Amino acid sequence: MKNARQLCLTALNRMEIDSGYSNIVLNSLFERSTLSGEEKAFATRLFYGVLEKKLILDHNIAPLSKRPVNKLDADILNILRMGMYQLLFMENVPDSAAVNECVKLCAFTKKKSATGFVNALLRAKIREQNRLCVPSDISARLSADKSIVDLLSLQYGKEKCESFFAAFEKEGKQYIRVNTQKTNLDELSKKLSKKNINIESCKKAEGAAVLSGAAMQLEEFKNGEFYLQDLSCQLCCQALNVKGASRILDLCAAPGSKSFTIALSADEDAQIVSCDVSENRVSLIKKGAERLGLENIIPTINDATIYSEDLGKFDRVLCDVPCSGLGVIGKKPEIRYKKINPDELFDLQYSILKNGAKHLNSGGILVYSTCTLNKRENEAVVEKFASEHSEFSPYALPFAKNGENHKTFLPDEDDCDGFFVAAFKKD
Repeated sequence: MKNARQLCLTALNRMEIDSGYSNIVLNSLFERSTLSGEEKAFATRLFYGVLEKKLILDHNIAPLSKRPVNKLDADILNILRMGMYQLLFMENVPDSAAVNECVKLCAFTKKKSATGFVNALLRAKIREQNRLCVPSDISARLSADKSIVDLLSLQYGKEKCESFFAAFEKEGKQYIRVNTQKTNLDELSKKLSKKNINIESCKKAEGAAVLSGAAMQLEEFKNGEFYLQDLSCQLCCQALNVKGASRILDLCAAPGSKSFTIALSADEDAQIVSCDVSENRVSLIKKGAERLGLENIIPTINDATIYSEDLGKFDRVLCDVPCSGLGVIGKKPEIRYKKINPDELFDLQYSILKNGAKHLNSGGILVYSTCTLNKRENEAVVEKFASEHSEFSPYALPFAKNGENHKTFLPDEDDCDGFFVAAFKKD
């Protein structure tokens, strides 16, 4: 691929075919490209912008097309979405460039016969002075599946639902964790300032910081001097209160950042058993631990839905369970278009929490967490656990205002991902 738009189109097409993770799809293409940093930044904005606004873009394409949007060729539809996004949302891109480059993409996809159609449709939008047509339907306006909008509106109210999506569209802070095994915040800040990269301490969580710039491209990232981790995840690890704990279990750990934070916070001789269900996922934990130089992490293949006596007992257990991911839509816009059944994951999540509890020593701390805003995956799970496990007591979260044992981080209020944490102590 010779340019940023070709790479963007390839990534969008892969998302349509494979329903993959947006960050993995884009990064895999970047690794094999020769694009400059500026070109990668353009491709990134265009790629995520089209994913984020897909339903709004289709709403603006539809009245200008003789064929229904859902009947258009997949390549051509993505080209039109890219063109429409540039016309409507990228003021620094000249209209002529947006149209001409989209016409060239027809040749790139070997569909030259569509050049006239693409050219005519986009120029028709320019004649409308790039007027944004806003859908009246709330799901289309928020560019999300109706099931998601209905769920969040029911649980939080329509106004709050819209506030969540407004927060998802803002460029959030890039939180990192400094690897204190290799450096400290002052040293890292001095090194990065020489590269015109700004880093600021975040006082909400020890070791947390906010970094501006392309973090994964930095040598300091590759050398393991820091890693990416949202503030909500760092606070989740803080809830475990790992000082003094000799054995700690992370049941659903891949790709491993919570295990890494636990390892940095725990005593030097503490053992962190970091589990996930497949060899491929466990390899991600192993590679991350090796990059960071964390030797007290034991990557282990384990199915969290089945109790494994071989794992033994622990002083702390983290159950960061699989979830619908509604709290991280801002980072993974593909989640917007999934159909959500609010009860679909309840049994899976509850079984993992129950198994985690079985591994806990008396006096130990159990933490349950998700990156969703769905209350059926959050409050409902821990309420059932509390009602059926009298040997566990609520354990106050260090960051909760009134000593509560559970907290939902809201993307429009807490300056981080949507996230849920609850903690219990075994009597």
